[in-house]
Amino acid sequence: MVFLLTLVLFTADILTPRLNVAVIYAIPLILLVRVKRRPAWGMAAVLVAATYLGYIIKWKLGYNEIPNFLNYRLLNRTFVAIALLLLCTASPLWLPPGAPETVHTRAYIDDFDQLFHSLLPAISVVAAIVATLLIAALDLFLPRNLNLPILYSVPLFIFGWTRSKTTIWLCTGLMLLLTLVGYNLGLASTTSLNGTRLVANRLVAASVLILVAGLLHASMGRRDKAQ
Repeated sequence: MVFLLTLVLFTADILTPRLNVAVIYAIPLILLVRVKRRPAWGMAAVLVAATYLGYIIKWKLGYNEIPNFLNYRLLNRTFVAIALLLLCTASPLWLPPGAPETVHTRAYIDDFDQLFHSLLPAISVVAAIVATLLIAALDLFLPRNLNLPILYSVPLFIFGWTRSKTTIWLCTGLMLLLTLVGYNLGLASTTSLNGTRLVANRLVAASVLILVAGLLHASMGRRDKAQ
């Protein structure tokens, strides 16, 4: 199912000349982590490759309004790749207690530092807050055709460690607001691309935030029932 979803998204990416559908690759990655119960580095590598392959195919087909291969669209694809790798790095935070990764971590904690483990959720949340503020600041001081909100999915995923549905949706709402503010108050676009298309790509990034929040919400619901 996850691989079929990835194939559908890759096909949609090729068929939409001005839309960066690769942003949605975060969803199959998170789904696979939940199924495999361990970080899905192989899948992350496949998705990163698909992200750039989609760009190359579009460029070869002449979909890019800028003839140069190196342009802002490639940079937006790199934001997607960074987000995918960071999500995979953060995935152990959301592994269930019986997963191999958490068993290993628990043994390590028993031997060394229980205090650090107790503080780790708070440290991660602080890091997520800092990351959110940094992304928002960059979004204000960089041209609006750079889709920085692509990266918001990473701190949102980390906020899931709070195990609070209210916190997740409040953070999602804040990130959606920052996405809007960044576009309206950010620097002027460096491309002549129609503003509607820039907004469309922002909306794709915003929809991913809602989907990630929904997955976190559903995961918390299952844990509550299990307890």
